[in-house]
Amino acid sequence: MHRSGGRYEPRGDSRHNPRYGPKSTQYPDGGFGKTVEPKIFGLHELLTRLGDATEAPKRTSPAEIVAVVTMQANSAKVEIMDDEKKEKLLQHLFKCVAALPTKTPLFGTFVGLVSADVVTFSDDVMRKLNDELVAGFQRRDYHGVKYLVRFAAELHNARVISANLLGGLLTLLASALPQTDADMQAIGNPQHAVDFLAYLVMTTLVFVGEPVASDSSLLQKISTYMGIRQALPLSIFEDETPEKDYLGSVWAAVEEHSRKGWTPYLQTVFKPWQDDSLQQQLIKNEESRHDDSTRWFSPVCDDAEQLKDLLLSRSVVTGATASSEIDAISGLRKETEMVERQFVSGGRVATLVGPRSTLRILQTIKPSEISAIERWAFDDYATDILHFFQMSTEEATKQLLNLPWQGPASVAFEDLLAEALFGELLRLPDSQHNFLLYSVVLCKTCKTFSDFPPALADVTNFLFENAARLNVAAFTKLVDWFAYHLSNFDFAWEWDEWATALTLPDGSIDVTLTRKTHFIKEVLQRCIRLSYYERVERSVPASFVKSGLLPPRPSANSPFGTHEENAVDPRVAAAAAANPDAPAPESVSSTSRPQLERPSEASFYSIPIAKELVDAIVAKLPEEQVADLLDKAQADLRAEEIIELLVRAIIMSGSKTPTHLQHALDRMLPALFGLTYGGDDASARHEKATKAEGEIIVAAVWKHLYNSPQHLLICLLKMLHAELISPKNVIDFILRDNIINQFGHNLFLWELVDQTVRMTLEKAKLIALKILNTPNIAIEEKEQLETQLTRFHKKLRAALIHLFARAVATLPARTDSTAYQFDFVHGALRAVARRYYRYMKETVDVLALTLQPVPSMMPLLSEIRFLSTHY
Repeated sequence: MHRSGGRYEPRGDSRHNPRYGPKSTQYPDGGFGKTVEPKIFGLHELLTRLGDATEAPKRTSPAEIVAVVTMQANSAKVEIMDDEKKEKLLQHLFKCVAALPTKTPLFGTFVGLVSADVVTFSDDVMRKLNDELVAGFQRRDYHGVKYLVRFAAELHNARVISANLLGGLLTLLASALPQTDADMQAIGNPQHAVDFLAYLVMTTLVFVGEPVASDSSLLQKISTYMGIRQALPLSIFEDETPEKDYLGSVWAAVEEHSRKGWTPYLQTVFKPWQDDSLQQQLIKNEESRHDDSTRWFSPVCDDAEQLKDLLLSRSVVTGATASSEIDAISGLRKETEMVERQFVSGGRVATLVGPRSTLRILQTIKPSEISAIERWAFDDYATDILHFFQMSTEEATKQLLNLPWQGPASVAFEDLLAEALFGELLRLPDSQHNFLLYSVVLCKTCKTFSDFPPALADVTNFLFENAARLNVAAFTKLVDWFAYHLSNFDFAWEWDEWATALTLPDGSIDVTLTRKTHFIKEVLQRCIRLSYYERVERSVPASFVKSGLLPPRPSANSPFGTHEENAVDPRVAAAAAANPDAPAPESVSSTSRPQLERPSEASFYSIPIAKELVDAIVAKLPEEQVADLLDKAQADLRAEEIIELLVRAIIMSGSKTPTHLQHALDRMLPALFGLTYGGDDASARHEKATKAEGEIIVAAVWKHLYNSPQHLLICLLKMLHAELISPKNVIDFILRDNIINQFGHNLFLWELVDQTVRMTLEKAKLIALKILNTPNIAIEEKEQLETQLTRFHKKLRAALIHLFARAVATLPARTDSTAYQFDFVHGALRAVARRYYRYMKETVDVLALTLQPVPSMMPLLSEIRFLSTHY
């Protein structure tokens, strides 16, 4: 290989097979993980798969990395002779840079090897990098910008750009950091944009170290900013208050690393450029290394103020992904514009640098030696892999297992991975993704990587032993995950070990309401929802059944006859025979079952048309015939009794399975609308609905299904979605004194609260996105959508205010006997407030006035005011 007039002239034996490599691949495009068919130009796919292990869980060795990077660089030198192919290669390269987090060093070395023989290629890469950085900031594509800047660091490692040029980029980024309180106030926008710049600069320095970090002004600017910014440390443990928030802890790790001379280099990063054989090639770049530090963000932001507007996300959003942003929309009413910004664009940067908890339990479980910066790097890669591959759990698992790790022998890869994944699952104020993503990835990792299940078990046992310390949000997420995990592994677990922890001196199980017993009950309740009662019952020890740790059988009534709910399990009978002094099984039912009166089928069928009505719904008779039956009942029943009759008939006709219930509700919702509001859809409810009508429906559902959470949630959420009932109806009912006092610690109650709020929010998001994504939208249609959006925003705001005001009015006084219930309800309210803090900025002041006489709520409101203002 040699240079000739700036172009590469390949030797005769340097040939490229465009069909080499796998037949198809999946890679994330802009973070959405779409499946992409292979290009005829095979180098693209090879570049995408650069560094991937041939077979999970085997990780790619450094020697394999060097070989494959070299091979693909040689292929690229041939292809870029064609200008059209070169442009396609550049486009694909930058797609990969912005979406394949662990491979940035490989792409930097790839460019370095190509540029070593084709000088002009580095010019093209730098031009493209500058354009992509400007576009990334304009689009608020924070994850993309993060890896574009990190790619610039890897270009420095590959000797493509000088330390002066990279330092110039970081200096420009740091120039927007406030250095005084007055500067901070003058920014006038949420703190998260400035936090992101600080995070970007400090973490990039970790990947280049001394050559760039020798400029002390960079570190000084970050240090000054970190001293004046406001912070909110969060922890999943109630009895633990971290000294620093997430960004503060990252800065502390960077400072510690700098004091050590930026050595040793990170063990969680591919480092192909360190290979001696590649250094001989990369050193050629010294002759043409880029060194002009004035070229960044030019010519778009040649003015200093214009550059600051870009970096702090104050410029107009443009580009392909502008459809996911609201700020570009002009001409909207002030309230609608604010609503759209909250619903759609809020939170993307907060997931990177906003207040968040970190899980650091590895040192407690298995004492080991690992630096804070190494743990940050591992967690950072794991978090970003989940972000970019959220639509492909199989690919996410492969990428996680291919994370390079060459740290000390005392730190096992599987332990680090388990801690990182559980940290994201239990993250506060909320997880970045749905718990199912983490659950599926954890399941796939267990099935793929044989060393991982013991590490997962260690973390699970530690969290169970410390269940009393977990806040309610983390407790709930752990319950959801563990039930799902058990359902994928035949409900196999060492239950006897946990039973031993709950065994009293007399050999009986301690069923006192503590976090451990509560955790087991809630997990088994979730397992029953994911499977069926008998299957779960066979999986747990007989002591769990006998003591009441296994929840009661879900008691949604079957269409005919009453189920024998108190039938004695054979194992319970055998246990009772072996221990005659133990309490009789009948006492379990009386103590563990909810103590609310529930209607029997006999009383229901005593109503003259009840059985006929159920038969009509089961037979799928036309709505008119059902209406005729209801008309017959008007002579004997009041209006609210007829509504309750129809609700209970629908529930009983669909109680065989959740699917039957959903179909019955779909068929009969128009009849319910007609009976309740005199119309067949939500518009009639908006005109005629009263508080009493909605509560009648909610009360009827609860009365029949409170002992079957799955059916209860299906019914009420279906009705909420159809707007047959309102969020206020649900909140008013479930936060009644008798309900909250008895069921306040039940997670299904707070699941219902969460889904009630979330459903309103999701409807608002869909409307906002429709406004943005509809090209040339008609003015009249746009005004209608804006009106709907405003209505949903007001409904969301009203629901949140009502939730907290109603809860505080209902909460019992905290006494020794009500302490657990009181603390759990307060924790559940805190979890809801933290989850939806972005939508509470307007409501927090109203809540402060409403809840002022309740001192216990004021710290929560202060926290939410901080979150909603700064993030």
